Amino acid sequence: MNTSPSASVIAELEEVFGAPSDAGFGSAVFSSPATATHSQSLEAEGKAIYQKFCGDIWEKFGVENWLATWKLLHERPAGGVGDIVTEIQSIRDPESGSAAQMLLDGADPDRAAAALRAAFNDTSLVRLQIFKIGDGGAMSGAIIAAETNAGARFFLIILLD
Repeated sequence: MNTSPSASVIAELEEVFGAPSDAGFGSAVFSSPATATHSQSLEAEGKAIYQKFCGDIWEKFGVENWLATWKLLHERPAGGVGDIVTEIQSIRDPESGSAAQMLLDGADPDRAAAALRAAFNDTSLVRLQIFKIGDGGAMSGAIIAAETNAGARFFLIILLD
């Protein structure tokens, strides 16, 4: 069955963590509609989202700095059902783990956890990856990237100093 998290689930994720933005700081949710095939991997689209999120500071600090720390921190086993809250809490990278934990420690932790679980624990997910991001200096964070069996993709990015 081709399903995806509902539009209301993604809207709640945006309400809690922010709509698409080029602020280069804080958190934001990006999504792309379902397609039969994607022209790029989930990781490559995650990098493009990262660049979009950084906006003008991407060029200012240079792509080599922004991608120097990029690495896969976690990948949910194919066909596996996970718990995104537990997956975030299990990140062992100190900088990215601390930033990702901030997703859970905001003004309303219960609402944040519920929004994360509704989106990232959805049974339609076929791929979930968490990547480390940062400028190699003061800024650090993570991108949670997900793809559904219908081909929809959504990303939650957090970048803090």
